[in-house]
Amino acid sequence: MPPPTTVKKPYNPLKTVRSRINANDITIRPDALQDAMDDFNWRGADIKKALLNLNDKNYYDNKFKNHFYKYEPHENYPAENTYIDFYRAHNLLDGENVYTHLYIREHQTTVIINSFKELYHVPED
Repeated sequence: MPPPTTVKKPYNPLKTVRSRINANDITIRPDALQDAMDDFNWRGADIKKALLNLNDKNYYDNKFKNHFYKYEPHENYPAENTYIDFYRAHNLLDGENVYTHLYIREHQTTVIINSFKELYHVPED
């Protein structure tokens, strides 16, 4: 896998992710749901709406407009071809800055959201 700064697109195509979210084939982990509630007062429907607004443009090309940050192999599933996509999204929904990561396990369809919280990092450009 190339280093994060050279990876230009998410491992899980956003077209697929959006399709699965629209089909309600999504699991939001309890910690991610709690962080979204604590940070934004958002519930599951708000998280889904925000995820549908993500773009797959490389964060390093424009840190204020682009969302895709990097992907990494999922440590809990080393025998699978499962990767976690990380996003840093400024002004994603309702002016909120969001850090999230998600994955789809190999041979499965469900989008798993295992982090969804406020992005505190302010990029320097």
